Amino acid sequence: MNVPPEVSRMQQKCCIFLEALRDFCHMQPISTQRIDAYIIHLYTVMEKNKTLGSYKFLDDDSVSVGTRRLSIGPGC
Repeated sequence: MNVPPEVSRMQQKCCIFLEALRDFCHMQPISTQRIDAYIIHLYTVMEKNKTLGSYKFLDDDSVSVGTRRLSIGPGC
């Protein structure tokens, strides 16, 4: 699948194995790469259906646990 630059800050290609999809469908543990691929697919579907404005995708580096505040940037 192609990753739009809006998702990952650069255009790139992402491949996923059928075994990974099977694990996901059977609620088995999966890697973060697989989760990234599913999020990219979700983003693409939402973009196609014009529903992106209803949700926010966050940079996981901006989220922390503890006493630090969540910073999601201007306009969010």
